[in-house]
Amino acid sequence: MSSIRWLASVSLAALSLPALLAAGRADAQQGDQQAALEEVVVTAQKRSERLQDVPSSISVLGKEQIEQASLTSLSEYAGYVPGLSVESGGSPGQSRVVLRGINTNDTGQPPLVGLYIDDSPVGSSSGGVRSAQYAIDLMPYDIERIEVLEGPQGTLYGAATMGGLVKYVLREPDLHHFSAQVGTDLETLDHSGSVGWGIRGAWSGPLIENQLAIRVSAFKKYEPGYIDNIGLGIQDSNRNSSDGVRLALLWEPTENFKLKAATLLQESRSDNNTAILFNTATALPAYGDDTTLTARPEPFYTRTEFSSLSADWNLGFATLTNATSFMKKHDSISSDESRFGPDIPLLSGGQYAAAPVSAGLLFDLRKWTEELRLASPTEQKFQWLVGGFYTHEQAYNFQLYQPYTTGGAPIDNYPLLIRAITPSHYVEKAVFADLTYAITSQLDINGGVRYAHNDQDLDSTIDGLLIGSTHVNTPSSDDVVTWSGSSRFHLTRDQMFYIRAASGYRPGGANFFPNQPIYGPDTLVDYEAGFKGGFLEDKVQFDATVFDINWNNLQVTQVDSRGFIYTGNGGKAVSRGVEASLADQLSRSLRLNATLSFIDAHLTTAAPGIGGRSGDQLPGSPRWATTLGADYNRPINSTLSLIAGGAYIYRDRIESNVGGAPSTRPMDRRIDVHVGTVLQHVTVRLYVKNLLGEASYSQLYPTPYFYGTPDPPRTIGLAVDANL
Repeated sequence: MSSIRWLASVSLAALSLPALLAAGRADAQQGDQQAALEEVVVTAQKRSERLQDVPSSISVLGKEQIEQASLTSLSEYAGYVPGLSVESGGSPGQSRVVLRGINTNDTGQPPLVGLYIDDSPVGSSSGGVRSAQYAIDLMPYDIERIEVLEGPQGTLYGAATMGGLVKYVLREPDLHHFSAQVGTDLETLDHSGSVGWGIRGAWSGPLIENQLAIRVSAFKKYEPGYIDNIGLGIQDSNRNSSDGVRLALLWEPTENFKLKAATLLQESRSDNNTAILFNTATALPAYGDDTTLTARPEPFYTRTEFSSLSADWNLGFATLTNATSFMKKHDSISSDESRFGPDIPLLSGGQYAAAPVSAGLLFDLRKWTEELRLASPTEQKFQWLVGGFYTHEQAYNFQLYQPYTTGGAPIDNYPLLIRAITPSHYVEKAVFADLTYAITSQLDINGGVRYAHNDQDLDSTIDGLLIGSTHVNTPSSDDVVTWSGSSRFHLTRDQMFYIRAASGYRPGGANFFPNQPIYGPDTLVDYEAGFKGGFLEDKVQFDATVFDINWNNLQVTQVDSRGFIYTGNGGKAVSRGVEASLADQLSRSLRLNATLSFIDAHLTTAAPGIGGRSGDQLPGSPRWATTLGADYNRPINSTLSLIAGGAYIYRDRIESNVGGAPSTRPMDRRIDVHVGTVLQHVTVRLYVKNLLGEASYSQLYPTPYFYGTPDPPRTIGLAVDANL
């Protein structure tokens, strides 16, 4: 009952704002009847519907906003979405997505936030390849919009969406017109001795008019380093680059049938990890904000191949949709593990001397998914959706800890410290249903349920000087039911109250070492209430949600009697908070945007395996966060327009691990600005990110070394894009 009272009290306070806002601006808007916000259509509930009609918390970043602000990664998107945080691991493609504070920062468990490209999931649903740490950053040039669904999405999207879902919706080929876009940019970063650059292009058009179309796009980007590694004697050591290509085909032989096929390839690589070594005594950078020290280089490489085939067939009484995808993902990571070097003489009985140590980690994933669903028309009083889902994953985890000479060559006559070979399989089958009934033209209710069964098999062979020799072959399986229910009441076509309750789960699995238990799924239930409203003839849009999440049977790190770590279940947590966003089309030229979130996510019982005590804040999310932004677009004449914009982004202090200091990251305040012109079909933008040049950190790692991942320093760039 306390949760219900908390939701009710915060709801009344938050949801009274729209009426006050509308009253305050009514007079100001009477003279500008042509200014209105664009209506946004989303596919969050696997139907096309207005964002204002979806009875759950969803944020959308459109292609215009992404392009104008020169946003290129999940880390940058997070500044514009309430409740979303992204912890960077130090290279493109290394990041952990956190929604509503649901996070423990453990490395071996399945992800808590799902990633989708259109209708298909990306990344593993199990913990075999640490997919929670390696989220894909897609090329912005092909993004139509990004939908961020807050709270559990287990009913429609299945496993590993306990915290929510980030969905990339990509641009489709154009059946009716030819078009092309090309662009380039140049960037300079503080503390860097080189210039970054990027090129991109896309072409789309009909192959058979009104029936068959193609879209081809590609990009390449180089980002200069800005961290000097005095241990390796390398300046600007964290240079990185990314490139990719995508091909999409769209076939619509009739108005009732649509087939889309697409494939993309994307690669990212970095010369050295973006990390700063900290002083454990002072909790400050040991050598300054732009200098670090490692004994061994830490390069990173990731490659993603993703192909999808989707078909929609309107049968009259319902629409049949089939979505198939195949993914190959490869991650190669090197890390400096020279902390093990002094142990070599002791473990070898004095036979071998101490030496620098590197860890090489290879993660390979092959994932095939198939979803078939049937959905009724949206205009009828009783709406329904039923479907089935299947996925098969083959994962390969290889880890090698090896001593090296000071010159950088492997020492062949030394024993390996650790060698781990861990192939695994994951198969999931699920059926789901979602029903909506309109009681009146203003009030409807919705309910959904999903049954899923997964089978897993982990085969682990580990040997080496540090760990001995072990072998494990452990099957495991789960049967899980998730559910959701909601109701919405429309005051008007553009104003709606809703309530929602939903559950989610994350699959369990097996551990790498003998005599370690199988860990079970962790589950949560989310209760939320919200308001979505358009005012003043859609010149103002205000959304607010309050939520209360109860998380049980957490998957957390444990330590066995031999000192080996493993995944177990233990502890409970809650996350309660408020998310709000405001968009105000103040005039035909000026739009204001604001977001606000408050998240109180903490343990309610002890979690000794991760050093957690009851009351400890969960890592990865600030309690308070806000963004204030403005976009200006003013025509000068028939061919020339002036554009400008900016955002102030604030994040409260964040815990990187439960237990507090020294892993507490300070407040983050950032200002991004851009200004430019649009001359007919050519856009030129000058942008500055982190205008004040303040040092901030996306992640802190207190063990085994105390180091942090800095956010990029002040970045000044010039971008030119042409629509042909």
